[in-house]
Amino acid sequence: MKYFLFLFLLVLSLSCGKNSNGDSLERSVDTLSANKYFELMNNHRMSLGLRPLTYSVIIEEQAGEHSTNMARGLTPFGHFGMSFRCNNLQGSLGSTACGEIVAKGQETSSSVLSSWLASPDHRTQIENPNWTHTGIAVEKSLLGTPYWTQIFIRIN
Repeated sequence: MKYFLFLFLLVLSLSCGKNSNGDSLERSVDTLSANKYFELMNNHRMSLGLRPLTYSVIIEEQAGEHSTNMARGLTPFGHFGMSFRCNNLQGSLGSTACGEIVAKGQETSSSVLSSWLASPDHRTQIENPNWTHTGIAVEKSLLGTPYWTQIFIRIN
């Protein structure tokens, strides 16, 4: 019995980072969709006379972790942990302000932008002239539902 338990624990430790299908549990953010969204969002900002935002991979990593956690059900859909993400960005990038928007279910970059622009609170974040940098991530759940996170910061 001890031998069986030892083998079970060994197999379990060797399979860390894999789900029951053998697929990697590493974040698989849809970079193409995030890049397309970034382009569409900056085009929208510039059409209003606002400066385009600078993209940050460091912000993307924070957004990606949140999207992944929501997609896996580790975090409820919403802004749970936002203050932690903003504090991390303040420490690493020296940001002086931070905002975040999330979405669930929009399949394309244009549909998530349309959805956010239709919401006054989300639109205010996208069109905030004080933001200087952003990062975007989208992660799909095992059922294929996209979870989007965009984080905005201001660096003086």
